[in-house]
Amino acid sequence: MARISEQVIDCLNNSQSFIVEAGAGSGKTYTLVEALSYLIQKRSKQFLASGQQIVCITYTNVAADEIKSRINNDPLVQVSTIHGFLWSVIERYQTELRVCLQAMNSEREENRRIADLDLTNKKIEYWQYGPKWQKGKICHDDVIDLSSYMFARYKKLSHLVCDRFPVFFVDEYQDTQEKVVKILLDNLGADVTRRSIIGFFGDYMQQIYNSGIGKKIYNYNKSLKQIQIHENYRCTRKVIKVLNKLRPKLRQAAKKPSAGSARFFYSSLDDDTAIQQMQEKLASEGWGQDDKKVLMLTRRSIAKSQGWNDLMDAYNKKGKYAIDDLIRRDDEFGETFEYMESLAEVFNSHRSGNLFRLLENSFQGAKKNIVIDTHNKKTE
Repeated sequence: MARISEQVIDCLNNSQSFIVEAGAGSGKTYTLVEALSYLIQKRSKQFLASGQQIVCITYTNVAADEIKSRINNDPLVQVSTIHGFLWSVIERYQTELRVCLQAMNSEREENRRIADLDLTNKKIEYWQYGPKWQKGKICHDDVIDLSSYMFARYKKLSHLVCDRFPVFFVDEYQDTQEKVVKILLDNLGADVTRRSIIGFFGDYMQQIYNSGIGKKIYNYNKSLKQIQIHENYRCTRKVIKVLNKLRPKLRQAAKKPSAGSARFFYSSLDDDTAIQQMQEKLASEGWGQDDKKVLMLTRRSIAKSQGWNDLMDAYNKKGKYAIDDLIRRDDEFGETFEYMESLAEVFNSHRSGNLFRLLENSFQGAKKNIVIDTHNKKTE
Protein backbone atom coordinates (compact mmCIF):
# COMPACT_ATOMS: atom_id res chain seq x y z
CA MET A 1 0.00 0.00 0.00
CA ALA A 2 1.22 3.51 -0.83
CA ARG A 3 2.41 5.70 2.03
CA ILE A 4 -0.17 8.10 3.46
CA SER A 5 1.58 11.16 2.04
CA GLU A 6 1.65 9.46 -1.39
CA GLN A 7 -2.10 8.81 -1.22
CA VAL A 8 -2.72 12.47 -0.36
CA ILE A 9 -0.44 13.62 -3.20
CA ASP A 10 -2.29 11.31 -5.59
CA CYS A 11 -5.55 13.03 -4.60
CA LEU A 12 -3.99 16.44 -5.16
CA ASN A 13 -2.71 15.44 -8.60
CA ASN A 14 -6.14 14.10 -9.57
CA SER A 15 -8.16 17.01 -8.17
CA GLN A 16 -9.84 14.64 -5.71
CA SER A 17 -11.12 15.99 -2.39
CA PHE A 18 -10.26 13.72 0.54
CA ILE A 19 -10.39 13.10 4.25
CA VAL A 20 -7.45 11.85 6.33
CA GLU A 21 -8.64 9.98 9.43
CA ALA A 22 -5.84 9.98 11.98
CA GLY A 23 -5.92 8.76 15.58
CA ALA A 24 -4.02 10.58 18.33
CA GLY A 25 -0.26 10.27 17.86
CA SER A 26 -0.46 9.04 14.27
CA GLY A 27 1.28 11.99 12.63
CA LYS A 28 -1.69 13.95 11.28
CA THR A 29 0.10 17.29 11.37
CA TYR A 30 3.18 15.70 9.78
CA THR A 31 1.03 14.44 6.89
CA LEU A 32 -0.64 17.84 6.47
CA VAL A 33 2.74 19.60 6.41
CA GLU A 34 4.12 17.06 3.90
CA ALA A 35 1.20 17.80 1.59
CA LEU A 36 1.79 21.54 1.92
CA SER A 37 5.50 21.08 1.28
CA TYR A 38 4.74 19.08 -1.87
CA LEU A 39 2.49 21.84 -3.21
CA ILE A 40 5.06 24.50 -2.35
CA GLN A 41 7.76 22.57 -4.18
CA LYS A 42 5.75 21.55 -7.23
CA ARG A 43 3.23 24.33 -7.80
CA SER A 44 4.65 27.44 -6.19
CA LYS A 45 5.56 29.16 -9.45
CA GLN A 46 2.25 28.24 -11.08
CA PHE A 47 0.13 29.45 -8.16
CA LEU A 48 2.06 32.66 -7.51
CA ALA A 49 2.05 33.58 -11.19
CA SER A 50 -1.73 33.27 -11.14
CA GLY A 51 -2.10 35.18 -7.87
CA GLN A 52 -3.30 32.04 -6.10
CA GLN A 53 -2.77 30.72 -2.58
CA ILE A 54 -3.38 27.55 -0.59
CA VAL A 55 -5.66 27.96 2.43
CA CYS A 56 -4.99 26.02 5.63
CA ILE A 57 -7.73 26.43 8.23
CA THR A 58 -6.83 25.80 11.88
CA TYR A 59 -8.62 26.30 15.19
CA THR A 60 -5.99 27.85 17.42
CA ASN A 61 -3.18 30.36 17.02
CA VAL A 62 -0.81 27.76 18.49
CA ALA A 63 -1.68 25.28 15.74
CA ALA A 64 -1.39 28.00 13.11
CA ASP A 65 2.04 29.05 14.36
CA GLU A 66 3.20 25.42 14.39
CA ILE A 67 2.18 24.88 10.77
CA LYS A 68 3.68 28.20 9.66
CA SER A 69 7.00 27.37 11.31
CA ARG A 70 7.15 23.95 9.62
CA ILE A 71 6.73 25.49 6.16
CA ASN A 72 9.06 28.43 6.94
CA ASN A 73 6.18 30.93 6.75
CA ASP A 74 5.93 30.41 3.00
CA PRO A 75 3.67 33.13 1.49
CA LEU A 76 2.04 30.56 -0.80
CA VAL A 77 0.04 29.27 2.18
CA GLN A 78 -2.54 31.35 4.01
CA VAL A 79 -2.97 29.84 7.49
CA SER A 80 -6.07 31.21 9.19
CA THR A 81 -9.06 30.50 11.41
CA ILE A 82 -12.31 29.83 9.57
CA HIS A 83 -13.87 33.07 10.82
CA GLY A 84 -10.84 35.08 9.75
CA PHE A 85 -10.73 33.47 6.33
CA LEU A 86 -14.44 33.78 5.56
CA TRP A 87 -14.52 37.41 6.60
CA SER A 88 -11.47 38.19 4.47
CA VAL A 89 -13.42 36.80 1.50
CA ILE A 90 -16.78 38.52 1.98
CA GLU A 91 -15.91 41.84 3.65
CA ARG A 92 -15.21 43.66 0.35
CA TYR A 93 -18.75 43.01 -0.96
CA GLN A 94 -20.52 45.58 1.18
CA THR A 95 -23.65 45.96 -0.96
CA GLU A 96 -24.23 42.21 -0.96
CA LEU A 97 -23.50 42.00 2.78
CA ARG A 98 -26.22 44.54 3.52
CA VAL A 99 -28.71 42.60 1.38
CA CYS A 100 -27.92 39.30 3.12
CA LEU A 101 -27.95 40.80 6.60
CA GLN A 102 -31.40 42.23 5.89
CA ALA A 103 -32.52 38.78 4.72
CA MET A 104 -31.13 37.16 7.88
CA ASN A 105 -32.98 39.67 10.02
CA SER A 106 -36.29 39.06 8.22
CA GLU A 107 -36.00 35.29 8.84
CA ARG A 108 -35.29 35.65 12.55
CA GLU A 109 -37.84 34.73 15.19
CA GLU A 110 -40.13 37.67 15.83
CA ASN A 111 -38.79 38.36 19.34
CA ARG A 112 -35.23 38.63 17.94
CA ARG A 113 -36.04 40.50 14.74
CA ILE A 114 -34.89 44.12 14.55
CA ALA A 115 -37.82 46.28 13.51
CA ASP A 116 -37.16 48.71 10.65
CA LEU A 117 -33.51 47.67 10.30
CA ASP A 118 -31.93 50.26 8.02
CA LEU A 119 -28.44 49.49 6.71
CA THR A 120 -28.40 52.10 3.98
CA ASN A 121 -24.81 53.29 3.40
CA LYS A 122 -23.69 51.56 6.61
CA LYS A 123 -20.37 49.72 6.47
CA ILE A 124 -20.70 46.13 7.70
CA GLU A 125 -17.87 45.46 10.17
CA TYR A 126 -16.77 42.36 12.07
CA TRP A 127 -15.77 42.98 15.67
CA GLN A 128 -15.14 40.86 18.76
CA TYR A 129 -18.06 42.10 20.86
CA GLY A 130 -21.79 41.39 20.69
CA PRO A 131 -23.72 42.08 17.47
CA LYS A 132 -25.10 45.57 16.82
CA TRP A 133 -26.75 45.15 13.46
CA GLN A 134 -28.35 48.59 13.64
CA LYS A 135 -24.82 50.01 13.45
CA GLY A 136 -23.62 47.46 10.89
CA LYS A 137 -21.52 45.53 13.42
CA ILE A 138 -21.56 41.73 13.35
CA CYS A 139 -19.89 39.26 15.73
CA HIS A 140 -18.18 35.92 15.17
CA ASP A 141 -21.46 33.95 15.28
CA ASP A 142 -22.78 36.08 12.42
CA VAL A 143 -19.75 35.55 10.16
CA ILE A 144 -20.53 31.92 9.35
CA ASP A 145 -24.27 32.52 8.93
CA LEU A 146 -23.65 35.56 6.76
CA SER A 147 -21.09 33.66 4.68
CA SER A 148 -23.62 30.87 4.11
CA TYR A 149 -26.13 33.42 2.82
CA MET A 150 -23.53 35.03 0.58
CA PHE A 151 -22.35 31.79 -1.04
CA ALA A 152 -25.90 30.49 -1.49
CA ARG A 153 -27.22 33.73 -3.03
CA TYR A 154 -24.24 34.72 -5.18
CA LYS A 155 -22.86 31.88 -7.30
CA LYS A 156 -20.16 34.14 -8.70
CA LEU A 157 -18.62 34.42 -5.23
CA SER A 158 -17.82 30.68 -5.31
CA HIS A 159 -16.14 31.08 -8.71
CA LEU A 160 -14.04 34.00 -7.47
CA VAL A 161 -12.89 32.09 -4.39
CA CYS A 162 -12.09 28.93 -6.37
CA ASP A 163 -10.07 30.94 -8.88
CA ARG A 164 -8.03 32.47 -6.07
CA PHE A 165 -7.72 29.46 -3.75
CA PRO A 166 -7.36 26.14 -5.62
CA VAL A 167 -6.65 24.06 -2.49
CA PHE A 168 -8.15 24.09 1.02
CA PHE A 169 -6.83 22.08 3.95
CA VAL A 170 -8.94 21.87 7.13
CA ASP A 171 -7.12 20.86 10.31
CA GLU A 172 -9.19 19.13 13.05
CA TYR A 173 -12.14 18.78 10.67
CA GLN A 174 -14.28 17.09 13.36
CA ASP A 175 -14.86 20.40 15.15
CA THR A 176 -15.74 22.33 12.00
CA GLN A 177 -19.34 23.53 11.89
CA GLU A 178 -21.62 21.82 9.38
CA LYS A 179 -22.39 25.16 7.71
CA VAL A 180 -18.68 25.60 7.00
CA VAL A 181 -18.39 22.07 5.56
CA LYS A 182 -21.40 22.87 3.35
CA ILE A 183 -19.69 26.04 2.06
CA LEU A 184 -16.50 24.13 1.30
CA LEU A 185 -18.01 21.04 -0.32
CA ASP A 186 -21.21 22.36 -1.90
CA ASN A 187 -19.98 25.76 -3.02
CA LEU A 188 -16.22 25.44 -3.49
CA GLY A 189 -15.66 21.75 -4.16
CA ALA A 190 -18.67 20.73 -6.24
CA ASP A 191 -18.56 22.72 -9.49
CA VAL A 192 -16.89 20.62 -12.19
CA THR A 193 -15.59 23.59 -14.17
CA ARG A 194 -14.38 25.70 -11.25
CA ARG A 195 -13.73 23.87 -8.04
CA SER A 196 -11.15 23.71 -5.32
CA ILE A 197 -9.61 20.59 -3.80
CA ILE A 198 -10.76 20.20 -0.20
CA GLY A 199 -8.61 18.14 2.20
CA PHE A 200 -9.88 17.34 5.70
CA PHE A 201 -7.47 16.19 8.42
CA GLY A 202 -8.61 14.96 11.82
CA ASP A 203 -10.36 12.25 13.81
CA TYR A 204 -14.08 12.16 14.57
CA MET A 205 -13.33 10.29 17.82
CA GLN A 206 -11.49 13.37 19.08
CA GLN A 207 -14.40 15.74 18.56
CA ILE A 208 -14.48 18.34 21.35
CA TYR A 209 -17.24 20.77 20.40
CA ASN A 210 -20.90 19.85 20.02
CA SER A 211 -21.11 22.32 17.14
CA GLY A 212 -18.61 20.28 15.09
CA ILE A 213 -19.65 18.01 12.25
CA GLY A 214 -17.79 14.99 13.64
CA LYS A 215 -18.66 11.63 12.11
CA LYS A 216 -21.59 13.14 10.18
CA ILE A 217 -19.14 14.27 7.52
CA TYR A 218 -19.22 10.72 6.11
CA ASN A 219 -23.00 10.87 5.69
CA TYR A 220 -22.82 14.39 4.32
CA ASN A 221 -20.53 13.68 1.39
CA LYS A 222 -19.89 10.25 -0.09
CA SER A 223 -17.40 11.39 -2.72
CA LEU A 224 -14.54 12.17 -0.35
CA LYS A 225 -11.58 9.82 -0.75
CA GLN A 226 -11.06 8.20 2.65
CA ILE A 227 -7.46 7.80 3.84
CA GLN A 228 -6.62 6.22 7.19
CA ILE A 229 -3.34 6.54 9.08
CA HIS A 230 -2.60 3.30 10.92
CA GLU A 231 0.84 4.12 12.33
CA ASN A 232 1.11 5.50 15.88
CA TYR A 233 4.33 7.21 16.92
CA ARG A 234 3.27 8.30 20.42
CA CYS A 235 1.95 5.25 22.27
CA THR A 236 3.57 2.02 23.38
CA ARG A 237 2.48 -1.41 22.16
CA LYS A 238 0.32 -2.20 25.21
CA VAL A 239 -1.54 1.10 24.89
CA ILE A 240 -2.14 0.48 21.18
CA LYS A 241 -3.54 -2.96 22.01
CA VAL A 242 -6.17 -1.34 24.23
CA LEU A 243 -6.94 1.31 21.62
CA ASN A 244 -7.46 -1.29 18.90
CA LYS A 245 -9.99 -3.13 21.07
CA LEU A 246 -11.87 0.10 21.71
CA ARG A 247 -11.74 1.17 18.07
CA PRO A 248 -11.39 -1.84 15.75
CA LYS A 249 -12.32 0.13 12.59
CA LEU A 250 -9.11 2.17 12.78
CA ARG A 251 -6.48 -0.31 13.88
CA GLN A 252 -3.09 1.18 14.66
CA ALA A 253 0.43 -0.21 14.78
CA ALA A 254 2.84 1.03 17.42
CA LYS A 255 6.09 2.52 16.12
CA LYS A 256 7.61 2.84 19.59
CA PRO A 257 9.89 -0.09 20.44
CA SER A 258 8.94 -0.20 24.15
CA ALA A 259 6.12 -2.46 25.30
CA GLY A 260 4.86 -0.17 28.06
CA SER A 261 1.82 -1.03 30.16
CA ALA A 262 -1.86 -0.22 30.03
CA ARG A 263 -5.02 -1.12 31.92
CA PHE A 264 -8.58 -0.17 31.09
CA PHE A 265 -11.30 0.41 33.68
CA TYR A 266 -14.94 1.21 33.02
CA SER A 267 -17.52 2.53 35.46
CA SER A 268 -21.17 3.52 35.11
CA LEU A 269 -21.00 5.59 38.29
CA ASP A 270 -21.04 9.37 38.30
CA ASP A 271 -17.72 11.12 37.65
CA ASP A 272 -16.91 12.06 41.26
CA THR A 273 -17.54 8.57 42.64
CA ALA A 274 -15.68 6.87 39.80
CA ILE A 275 -12.63 9.14 40.17
CA GLN A 276 -12.58 8.61 43.94
CA GLN A 277 -12.73 4.83 43.57
CA MET A 278 -9.97 4.90 40.94
CA GLN A 279 -7.74 7.00 43.20
CA GLU A 280 -8.31 4.61 46.08
CA LYS A 281 -7.49 1.65 43.81
CA LEU A 282 -4.25 3.27 42.61
CA ALA A 283 -3.28 4.24 46.18
CA SER A 284 -3.74 0.63 47.31
CA GLU A 285 -1.26 -0.40 44.61
CA GLY A 286 1.37 2.08 45.78
CA TRP A 287 0.65 5.01 43.46
CA GLY A 288 1.43 8.35 45.08
CA GLN A 289 -0.19 11.69 44.37
CA ASP A 290 2.64 12.70 42.03
CA ASP A 291 2.43 9.48 40.02
CA LYS A 292 -0.92 10.09 38.37
CA LYS A 293 -2.80 12.60 36.27
CA VAL A 294 -6.57 12.68 35.94
CA LEU A 295 -7.93 13.51 32.48
CA MET A 296 -11.60 14.50 32.51
CA LEU A 297 -13.50 14.28 29.24
CA THR A 298 -16.82 15.91 30.14
CA ARG A 299 -17.04 19.68 30.45
CA ARG A 300 -19.23 19.54 33.52
CA SER A 301 -16.62 17.48 35.36
CA ILE A 302 -13.84 19.85 34.29
CA ALA A 303 -15.89 22.91 35.24
CA LYS A 304 -16.75 21.48 38.65
CA SER A 305 -13.16 20.48 39.44
CA GLN A 306 -11.83 23.90 38.38
CA GLY A 307 -14.55 25.91 40.09
CA TRP A 308 -16.25 27.51 37.08
CA ASN A 309 -19.46 25.47 36.94
CA ASP A 310 -21.56 28.62 37.58
CA LEU A 311 -19.91 30.28 34.58
CA MET A 312 -20.64 27.21 32.47
CA ASP A 313 -24.31 27.28 33.50
CA ALA A 314 -24.51 30.97 32.56
CA TYR A 315 -23.01 30.28 29.13
CA ASN A 316 -25.31 27.35 28.51
CA LYS A 317 -28.21 29.79 28.90
CA LYS A 318 -26.69 32.09 26.23
CA GLY A 319 -27.09 29.55 23.48
CA LYS A 320 -26.50 26.00 22.31
CA TYR A 321 -22.90 26.58 21.22
CA ALA A 322 -21.95 29.49 23.49
CA ILE A 323 -19.68 27.32 25.66
CA ASP A 324 -17.93 26.05 22.50
CA ASP A 325 -17.10 29.62 21.53
CA LEU A 326 -15.83 30.38 25.04
CA ILE A 327 -13.50 27.37 25.17
CA ARG A 328 -12.21 28.20 21.67
CA ARG A 329 -11.54 31.78 22.86
CA ASP A 330 -13.87 32.73 20.03
CA ASP A 331 -16.22 34.76 22.20
CA GLU A 332 -16.61 38.44 23.07
CA PHE A 333 -15.38 37.73 26.60
CA GLY A 334 -12.84 35.01 25.74
CA GLU A 335 -9.82 37.31 25.65
CA THR A 336 -10.92 38.97 28.91
CA PHE A 337 -11.18 35.65 30.75
CA GLU A 338 -7.83 34.54 29.33
CA TYR A 339 -6.26 37.80 30.52
CA MET A 340 -7.79 37.39 33.99
CA GLU A 341 -6.45 33.83 34.21
CA SER A 342 -2.96 35.07 33.29
CA LEU A 343 -3.15 37.78 35.96
CA ALA A 344 -4.26 35.28 38.62
CA GLU A 345 -1.57 32.76 37.63
CA VAL A 346 1.36 35.20 37.84
CA PHE A 347 -0.04 36.79 41.03
CA ASN A 348 -0.39 33.43 42.81
CA SER A 349 3.13 32.43 41.74
CA HIS A 350 4.51 35.76 43.07
CA ARG A 351 5.99 36.80 39.72
CA SER A 352 5.62 40.52 40.24
CA GLY A 353 7.56 41.53 37.13
CA ASN A 354 5.26 39.54 34.83
CA LEU A 355 2.22 40.87 36.68
CA PHE A 356 3.21 44.49 36.14
CA ARG A 357 3.99 43.86 32.49
CA LEU A 358 0.51 42.38 31.98
CA LEU A 359 -1.07 45.34 33.76
CA GLU A 360 1.01 47.79 31.79
CA ASN A 361 -0.07 46.22 28.48
CA SER A 362 -3.73 46.44 29.50
CA PHE A 363 -3.40 50.15 30.18
CA GLN A 364 -1.57 51.05 26.99
CA GLY A 365 -3.24 54.01 25.39
CA ALA A 366 -5.05 54.97 28.60
CA LYS A 367 -4.81 58.57 29.78
CA LYS A 368 -3.69 57.58 33.25
CA ASN A 369 -0.48 55.62 33.67
CA ILE A 370 0.34 53.29 36.56
CA VAL A 371 3.51 54.41 38.30
CA ILE A 372 5.07 52.15 40.92
CA ASP A 373 8.17 53.82 42.27
CA THR A 374 8.25 52.74 45.91
CA HIS A 375 8.11 49.49 47.83
CA ASN A 376 4.91 50.60 49.58
CA LYS A 377 3.12 51.12 46.28
CA LYS A 378 4.30 47.73 45.12
CA THR A 379 2.81 46.01 48.19
CA GLU A 380 -0.44 47.92 47.69
